[in-house]
Amino acid sequence: IKVGLSPIIIDLMKEGWITALALNGAGIIHDFEIAFTGQTSEDVQLQIKNGHFGMAQETGQMLNDAINSGEEKGLGLGEAVGEMIATSDFPHKDMSLLSVAYDLDLPAQLFSILYSSNPDQV
Repeated sequence: IKVGLSPIIIDLMKEGWITALALNGAGIIHDFEIAFTGQTSEDVQLQIKNGHFGMAQETGQMLNDAINSGEEKGLGLGEAVGEMIATSDFPHKDMSLLSVAYDLDLPAQLFSILYSSNPDQV
């Protein structure tokens, strides 16, 4: 996702070649940030050196809100984040794998390990 492959993956999803998604915690973050701003928010190597990697407030806050809202509706992590992006006014949501999966009713499983993903740092 971070290197710009979302359009290719989305085409494969729309054509029926990809019928489900599985992403890790970084995948969730990059997919959200691409939908929200059109790019990922950080230069990883630079931010790790100065101790600020994974500290973009909007990313953590909005993902947390989506997850809490999804939990109240009985949705899993993938569907909750996909729904939030799909129903948002984000300018680049058409480049979001999770949004497209939600729109196409494809399963999206997200695997995040506590205290190993960026949002867990705050």
